[in-house]
Amino acid sequence: MLDIDVNGLAALDEDIRALTPQEPDWDAEYARDALGARRKQKQYQEVYTKLNQVRANRAWALQNAREEHDRGSAKYAVEQFTQFVQDHSKVIKDEPSLQRVIGGMRKTALAEGFTEPEVAGVYDKRMLNVLFKAWMYDQGLTVRAQPQAVLPGKGKSLVPGSATPIGNAGRRNIDEAQRQLARTGRMEDATAYFQRLLR
Repeated sequence: MLDIDVNGLAALDEDIRALTPQEPDWDAEYARDALGARRKQKQYQEVYTKLNQVRANRAWALQNAREEHDRGSAKYAVEQFTQFVQDHSKVIKDEPSLQRVIGGMRKTALAEGFTEPEVAGVYDKRMLNVLFKAWMYDQGLTVRAQPQAVLPGKGKSLVPGSATPIGNAGRRNIDEAQRQLARTGRMEDATAYFQRLLR
């Protein structure tokens, strides 16, 4: 709303200045026609009074807009920073750790070419998170998934002599019956396979 007022007042100021003719030589006007010159001079004074009033209103609107923007920015900055600190409560536990993290984030941003005013103007929690992650990366503190070696389990212990040796004739018969069943799919072959399996 204030932006519209400020822009409208600026346009009105420009219009009044554009429509106002250049002031005449008042001494020459008074010498020709004193009464007419006085009337003309009053008209110019009224225009200048209106112009000054528009300028004063514009300055007031600009000041109000600036103050409103500053209040909104301060509130936003506090909310976003509070959320940022809460999101990283594992790292930011107290005032010294907060100072360490913020200082590190600032150094990272400056090292990447940001200027001090740009760094000071970071309010958004998302940008704070980006700086935090960049600082963590620079510090080598990022949590990395450690690869786990896939080792086979020990399995079940068997009593000596209980395992069938490789190449066992009984096992070969079961394998043959299974292949025969896979080839034909007949009921007799399935019966033969299960009989050999249960022996």
